Amino acid sequence: MEIKNTEEIPITFMKNGAKNVAELQQIFIKSFAIYGTALGSLREKNIIKYDKDTDMGILEEDFKWSQLTYAIQKGFRILSIFGNRHYGLEISLGRNGVKTDIMIFYKDGNKRFNCLWDNGGINGKSDEIRHEYNENLFKVIDGVLGEYKIKTLGEDY
Repeated sequence: MEIKNTEEIPITFMKNGAKNVAELQQIFIKSFAIYGTALGSLREKNIIKYDKDTDMGILEEDFKWSQLTYAIQKGFRILSIFGNRHYGLEISLGRNGVKTDIMIFYKDGNKRFNCLWDNGGINGKSDEIRHEYNENLFKVIDGVLGEYKIKTLGEDY
């Protein structure tokens, strides 16, 4: 079922999305909600009712491949992997009808950055969409997503 931005998502998507984020944060110990998931956590205390997926981030120095193996054991499927371990890694996982994008954040001077990939990354680095953040504003705080307490990026980033 394709969900358009003008339609509210089903309540089961919101519940499954919140549960997936909470469980993934137990697997990827130092991860945090980003993008629309962070916004929903801070403003609505839930998945935004027009969102199509959930988004999480983890710092490069905190990411371990064994965490991904454990997520698979917990029922998550790998939908896609773009970039590589040391630059621009983006992993999409799915479970219970919800896609979760996990972005790895890298350090570059006084900034943190992650990458999204246009065209499925088939053209290499020319497909890169780089998002940069001032490290001084990059603060992980407590948030709520449905019935779960989670970690999320603060609104200042």
